[in-house]
Amino acid sequence: MFRWIAFVGCSFVKCSIGLSLLATSYFVSAGANAQLHQLALEVLAPPKLPAQPLEQKHLKQRDLKQKPPEINVDRTRPDLSLNFYTEVYPPSSFYQHGKLSGISIEALHLIWQELGQQAQPIQVIPWARGYRSLQNEANAVLFATSRYQAREHLFQWVGPIFTARYILVANNTLADTSLSDISAGEELAYQHSIAVIRDDITKVLLHKKGAKHLFEAADMKHAESLLANQRVDLLAISESGFNAVLKQAPEKAHQYKVVSLLAEIGDYFAFNKQVPKEIVSQYQKAFDALTPELNQLRIKYGFLKQTSVGK
Repeated sequence: MFRWIAFVGCSFVKCSIGLSLLATSYFVSAGANAQLHQLALEVLAPPKLPAQPLEQKHLKQRDLKQKPPEINVDRTRPDLSLNFYTEVYPPSSFYQHGKLSGISIEALHLIWQELGQQAQPIQVIPWARGYRSLQNEANAVLFATSRYQAREHLFQWVGPIFTARYILVANNTLADTSLSDISAGEELAYQHSIAVIRDDITKVLLHKKGAKHLFEAADMKHAESLLANQRVDLLAISESGFNAVLKQAPEKAHQYKVVSLLAEIGDYFAFNKQVPKEIVSQYQKAFDALTPELNQLRIKYGFLKQTSVGK
């Protein structure tokens, strides 16, 4: 009996050991097969190439011939920091009750509103300095600037804001013979001493007509004082500017006399050539859309008669 029990127990132990060995063999075999499978995938897989930068890949696809599309940016936003310059020259731009006003100032504000922009700073400086800024600063805008052939290719233009008449004004205290000479022929007028604003259109016009005795003033007020104090015989000025002088000082009306018309020229917003063309184009489109409002400004400031406004 004892022998039979021992035999059965021994057989059970052998069976357990056999099962353990079989299980171990199975898992070892499965692990080996998994390793062999992974190795086969790595051998059969295509070789990995080094990743190319996205930009180079993009350029190759486009054959290096086309530029990537530009982002559509609103370049007329104030953060482009256009520098706006003007001078004190009524009625184009002047101070009224401490506030900058005038036809050019109001027109510019209308354009900003049409473009959906906020008002931007306007620097008031002497004309000669403003003109140098317009020539040398890539983001400069100067107004109101007379547009004529010699300047045409120098700047970009938006306007015209108004058409100015440029005249010669004499002091009535001149001898009657001098005034009669001036009235008799323009060529005689250009032999007299004439006050002009530095780098103003009147200086250019008079040079072309042969005038030699020009006295340059910093601004309109200075130029008018030269004539008032008989430092010069004549003053070259816009008709609207001259009317503004008389409006501010009515007592001077009897002191001066208009003796000659020099020219009629349109005045514009002048942009430096480096200002992006799309910005200038948008300013001009906004300006064109404001024709009724601008005509009302021209009537208000004496550049247009009520009856001459077309529909």
